[in-house]
Amino acid sequence: MADQSLPVWARPEAFEAVPEHFPPYGYLDRKGTPIGFESFDHLFQTIKDDPSQGIGFVWTPKHPYLVTPEEVPELFLAVKRFRIEASRDNYLDARRNAILFGLFACYAVFTLYEGSVIGLIKNQVFSYGLALLIMMGLMPLYDAWKSRRAASQLTPDAMAADAPAVRFEIWLGRQSAAGTQRLLVGMVIVGLAQLYDVFVQKQGVAAIVDGRGWLAEGGLFKPFNGDYVSFLTAPFVHGGPLHFAFNFLALRYLGKRVEVLASWQHLMGCFFVTMLAGGFCSLLLVDSPTVGASGAICGLLGFLMVFETTHKALVPRSSRRRLAGAVFGLVLIGLVGFSFIDNAAHAGGLFAGMGYAWVVFPKSSSPLRPHPGSGAGFWGMASLGLLIFSVVVAALRIAG
Repeated sequence: MADQSLPVWARPEAFEAVPEHFPPYGYLDRKGTPIGFESFDHLFQTIKDDPSQGIGFVWTPKHPYLVTPEEVPELFLAVKRFRIEASRDNYLDARRNAILFGLFACYAVFTLYEGSVIGLIKNQVFSYGLALLIMMGLMPLYDAWKSRRAASQLTPDAMAADAPAVRFEIWLGRQSAAGTQRLLVGMVIVGLAQLYDVFVQKQGVAAIVDGRGWLAEGGLFKPFNGDYVSFLTAPFVHGGPLHFAFNFLALRYLGKRVEVLASWQHLMGCFFVTMLAGGFCSLLLVDSPTVGASGAICGLLGFLMVFETTHKALVPRSSRRRLAGAVFGLVLIGLVGFSFIDNAAHAGGLFAGMGYAWVVFPKSSSPLRPHPGSGAGFWGMASLGLLIFSVVVAALRIAG
């Protein structure tokens, strides 16, 4: 019988039972293949000496189910060594990327500066380069530096405190999320239509690389001409390959998190409501065309900020901190890239998502995932149907 006093990810049976007929110690490699050892020392040395193993689970005679290495106090020194080596490699990679994007930003300064700092800041190419430096260089470098510092200062108590967050993220990654996959497929369908439009009907490979021609039919254009369907189609249209890639990756993580914790019905409902809210705020406050799922993605982020705060027993504390860090990064990027980032859509989606979570999911001290609520099935299917309609119309408008 499952322990109802624990969230599902914290229960021993959340992961598989120890493989039968295997030695008493072992781990699963990155492919999920069990590797057994007769002694604890062999397991200890394997984790300690080879960070490339990517070990997620281990087992010992004390554990009938698979656990993370952080849940085994005797593995402290091995985990610390593993983290130090892994964080060093991540830091070196992040530093290299920061240097490359930093050089790009410097190149933009030297080629675009014409004696006016204000003019440079307002230049979209420079702002784009600076935003890339922050997103792809400085923020990952800071995260890598923090991880490296934490690894070098790791204590047994700190490892034990980290264990719930590690376990939660691994559990989350192993859950199915069909609703999120449907949204991602919708993005890909419209993205392929845009590729066809740019490559075949416009200016070929050069247009794909530099972004010319990506603002196709389906976007929300200003001044508004009464095309209300564009509120539905614009979130699936993107302004270029990087814009698409960033939104795709963000939706894959945030969408899955919402779906697993709060149900696919409310994933669809929140995405639909917040994409409309983002488009409406953009229409009121921004003159440039609106494209992209960023408003809805910020809506999912806002949803999670409130949901995980009002359901504290359901998620580890460090997960909420990570979401707060994402909001801070969103604000920072918005300030730097104000010349090409639709901050009104971001803010509208973020606050709409926060409101959605606050209204639909009352505060709870239960560690159990909340029931979607009466009427959630109809609401989810209606939202899904409207989103499918949005994808189909956006693709037809672009490719037609």
